[in-house]
Amino acid sequence: ELGIKSAKWATENDVEVPGVSTNNLEINTGYSEHAPIKINDELHYSSLRYPFKNDKVKPKRYLSKMIGDSWEEEISDEKFNSEDMLTSNVAISADKKYMAYTLCQYVNSDDINCDIYVSIKNAEGKWNNGVRLGQPINQTNSTSTHPTFGKNENGNQTLYYVSNRMGGKGGMDIYKSSFSNLLEASGNENLMDVNTMGNEVTPYFEHDANTLYFSSDGRVGYGSFDVFKRENGTITNLGKPVNTSYNDIYYVTYDGDQEIYLASNRIGSKFLDAKFETCCYDIYSVDKINKIDLLALTYIKETNEDLIGAKVELFEVKKDRSLKELVNEDSNDFLFEKLSAKKSYRLVATKTGYKKATIDVTKEELLALIE
Repeated sequence: ELGIKSAKWATENDVEVPGVSTNNLEINTGYSEHAPIKINDELHYSSLRYPFKNDKVKPKRYLSKMIGDSWEEEISDEKFNSEDMLTSNVAISADKKYMAYTLCQYVNSDDINCDIYVSIKNAEGKWNNGVRLGQPINQTNSTSTHPTFGKNENGNQTLYYVSNRMGGKGGMDIYKSSFSNLLEASGNENLMDVNTMGNEVTPYFEHDANTLYFSSDGRVGYGSFDVFKRENGTITNLGKPVNTSYNDIYYVTYDGDQEIYLASNRIGSKFLDAKFETCCYDIYSVDKINKIDLLALTYIKETNEDLIGAKVELFEVKKDRSLKELVNEDSNDFLFEKLSAKKSYRLVATKTGYKKATIDVTKEELLALIE
């Protein structure tokens, strides 16, 4: 029944969302690259390309390790990447004090079992050895994976994760637990409005928009895993080209959709053997046309004449931080380029001998300009 509904829905929605494109990144190989995350403004990810030493199983199996430049500066490889376990699914808390990740082991030639670990950043800016979380997050005879830090209705920190434990709604379900600075989790809420009889995986919580992104193969869509978002209680399929008839997972977004990534085994992903063209995951960027150029003009209020030689500083309102300042000694125009239309800004103009002038531009006003 789901297949029939999905086929009808996919036919009716066989149009790409305007202004959205996906691009295969140069970091990809014929192996699987997945679990993208930005750390210190650099893209990090896991790659399933490392031989499993002393493995007697045929065909040979591979291990995943975390890759990234700043990663190597903050944590030693021997503390994190293992020679006999798969390391993946890294998540950083909003305050950047905690890092969750998974260590997984093969249980047979194909299947793996994962546990979630958490590391705390020390005073020197290095990550301490990870600690395996206890119940209710990790349980025997089940896998716990795909952690992401979020917040509850009171603003307190939570940990979303995925598990196939008994008592779930489907195969892999998304759960939420409260998470304290003592690395203790409490409560274990099955997200009943999100989970289906199928599988829900790779949740990602976007704090600024209070939105949960996830992938599911149990909802009406294009087939296999599609990316969805839950926002204000409503669940929406992100449509094409984010989604395809293949597996589209690990959707993450940063800085008001200025940087978006996902992993997919869609046609066009790299492979080692042409007989298995969709065997492996690549990381894609998702580009949206939601950038704007903001032009500010300075005038003398009393005469409406051009005010030459002023300074205009641009602030992001939500984070109360300065983004850029411009000085124009020759004219009264100040151009701030490639700003996210999903943020609100404050412009502050100053010049010696004149009163400071301030104006706010809301994200609602900016979005209305590009719709």
